[in-house]
Amino acid sequence: MSLFNTQKLGPGKALGAGLFLLFCFSLNASAAPPSGDVSAQEEAVHATSILAGDVNDDGAVNVEDAVAVLKASAGVIRLQTARSILAADLAEPRGVLNEADAQAILLRALKMVGPERMPLPQRFIHPVDGAEMALVPAGPFVMGSNKNFDERPIHTVTLSAYYMDVTENTYARYRRFVVASRYKPEGDWLLPDFSNQPNCPVASVTWNDSTAYAEWTGKRLPTDAQWEKAARGADGRIYPWGNTLDDTLVNWYGNRPTGAMPVGSYPDGASPYGILDMAGNVWEWIEDFWDDAYYKNSPSIDPPGPSTASHGQYRVMRGGAWNTGDLGWEIRSAFRYGCSPTSWGDVMGFRCVVPLDLPQEKETQ
Repeated sequence: MSLFNTQKLGPGKALGAGLFLLFCFSLNASAAPPSGDVSAQEEAVHATSILAGDVNDDGAVNVEDAVAVLKASAGVIRLQTARSILAADLAEPRGVLNEADAQAILLRALKMVGPERMPLPQRFIHPVDGAEMALVPAGPFVMGSNKNFDERPIHTVTLSAYYMDVTENTYARYRRFVVASRYKPEGDWLLPDFSNQPNCPVASVTWNDSTAYAEWTGKRLPTDAQWEKAARGADGRIYPWGNTLDDTLVNWYGNRPTGAMPVGSYPDGASPYGILDMAGNVWEWIEDFWDDAYYKNSPSIDPPGPSTASHGQYRVMRGGAWNTGDLGWEIRSAFRYGCSPTSWGDVMGFRCVVPLDLPQEKETQ
């Protein structure tokens, strides 16, 4: 599976503001990859045509950067995989590499060599939709609570590293997706009063609408566990900012709002990983089916979610919304809510993740 999936688009479909033009770029046009059996060192030498970001901090993306990345991964990247991530003009059909291209290629390299071999950047701008993403590092966290039945029991879960959108997906980004892909949303996403504000979270989208966007970008919706860790960190706090409800840190009923606010309006309410609006504003769709008894037998490492729902085909929603009740119960980081995947309303949105534990991409012939 590719970190940035292009299969959903089909030929000629646009990505963001431009065409997704994937082509091989070599520092030496005459240096073709060798055929037959080659050593790991030879593979690394031929893979030096990967431009992978300004790792030397010299203000330019250059050959030295590519060599630095490949030195860290020599003997790990297989030849066929290296061929598939040769530097590409991902952002615009101009044949010119830019910062977004370099970041995309760097993440592909990171996925293949593993986080233990190379330091992971804390933030990056996703090259397809332009969303800023924050690293949630690998490790354990406290999941669940003793409040609701479906939040029990409190248990420790260990997750692989992943990136999450710093904000909920916005109308500006979703509109680009609809225009570029010609996707026809199930929900009436232009109905909310705030739909004319490009930086407000897109709402009135179904689970299917959210998944379609995620696939278009090569991302995915977060699992239940990924969302909760990103919201509360490793220490089991009640809210993203701590253990005390504070009206100044969240857009919810306690502030008597009339709708969603532009994303990032409450920076002091960020989670431990700097991720914003994980409480209030709009509910967020989750990848998982909703099973109110799943925690009792869920895996302790990278739980994928239940294979079926305990009620129909319901999917999980998280985070509460701008109209959440005045007790703050639903904006707790452990709160879970089951909803039909075809439901939509002006309190229902989403954000995406990029996991770093995806299976190895199949070799291309």
